[in-house]
Amino acid sequence: MAFGEISRIAVYPIKSVVGSTEQNFFEKKAAEVGLLSTIFTCFAGGSTDCNGIVSFPFAMLLPSKLFFSLHTLTTDPMQLNTQDTQGLHRKVARYKEVLQNTLEYRKVWKSALKKNIKAQLHSLVEAGGLPAVVEEREDIHNLEAVVLTLGVAESGLGESLGSGLRRDLIKQNGSLVYQQLFNGKILVLINYPFIEKYGQPQPPKTIAIYRPEELKEPYFLRHVETFVSDITAWEDYDDDLVPEPNQRIGFKMNFEEEKG
Repeated sequence: MAFGEISRIAVYPIKSVVGSTEQNFFEKKAAEVGLLSTIFTCFAGGSTDCNGIVSFPFAMLLPSKLFFSLHTLTTDPMQLNTQDTQGLHRKVARYKEVLQNTLEYRKVWKSALKKNIKAQLHSLVEAGGLPAVVEEREDIHNLEAVVLTLGVAESGLGESLGSGLRRDLIKQNGSLVYQQLFNGKILVLINYPFIEKYGQPQPPKTIAIYRPEELKEPYFLRHVETFVSDITAWEDYDDDLVPEPNQRIGFKMNFEEEKG
């Protein structure tokens, strides 16, 4: 039942629903406040006089002696002192601080952090002899990324197209990504290798999320070492360990899943 419909229900139907004791009780209370109306009249019906009582739909659900009078309610705002709102002030201050941090983090990314990440990765690639390149991606403003990528290559697998034709399947060799988040922090993740039409891509692995000031020089070496270890494990895939569902690649696994 809509509010507008409820607001047109008066107290008089109590006579056909409750006994005379309850009826007399509610009529007496109604007389005390000077109004026979529903509790929704002033809210849904637009009445300016909110001195009403509970109408019969609520009278059936409430104890017979329970009575609510809207004339006890007030629309005056609560009187608050500094001590009452101390917690709210702290939360608002924290909220403003977080918004300001986002702006500051973005400034740091543009002025220094992006260049530092690229320099650190270039240095590690060169020192380790890793066959990788460092790229900068700026597809979306303030969601930029620096990527250490092993590139793409022919996988050695080929798709038969008929008539003696074959198309090589492309392999993404994996990447280490330093990605700006919406709040200016830096997400570091690993994208695993993937061969098209061969199993399902493994979800990226999140290493950590950092504030700009938290990205210290030793972390870059640790990140690259983790990246190389994880990519090597992917390339050396076998059945020594029970793989996660998204790591089950190959024709045998695909056949077993379809059979099941």
